Amino acid sequence: MSSNILIPVDYSERSREALRYAAMLAAKMRAELTILHAWDCPPFARTTQVVTPPGAHAPLDQLVVDAARHELDAFVSSAGLEPALKRKLVLSSLHPVRAVIDAVESGEHDLIVMGTHGRGATLTLLLGSVAQRVVESSPVPVVLVPDTAARRHALSEGKSG
Repeated sequence: MSSNILIPVDYSERSREALRYAAMLAAKMRAELTILHAWDCPPFARTTQVVTPPGAHAPLDQLVVDAARHELDAFVSSAGLEPALKRKLVLSSLHPVRAVIDAVESGEHDLIVMGTHGRGATLTLLLGSVAQRVVESSPVPVVLVPDTAARRHALSEGKSG
């Protein structure tokens, strides 16, 4: 059975840790990774707002999308994944929770792996509002990867105080 793991990323260190963890799972499960970044296209660059000057090499909206794709490529490259690992990069202009749930409801994904804040006393602060809403709404299992750097920092502050 072929599996597909969805990893929503926001370019934070906790997202990078979640991506590395998902890559380790994917290697063991022989699964493919779908790396999803939900981004907000600037209002001035939306297709309905763009007027392309004559002679331009590419419309502004296409340049903005290309830049967003380049940023996602760079983030994934920075995670140091095995080159042989199957992966698909996806940009979505939906709200992050809606983007993740829509992707999962497509039926292509068996698991979500995402980072959490790993701090605070309430569930929202502990998970982060996006992670909490995904956990509550997801029809597939969600693996939450804590921000180990934040946890180490909190532990070191606790020892010194």
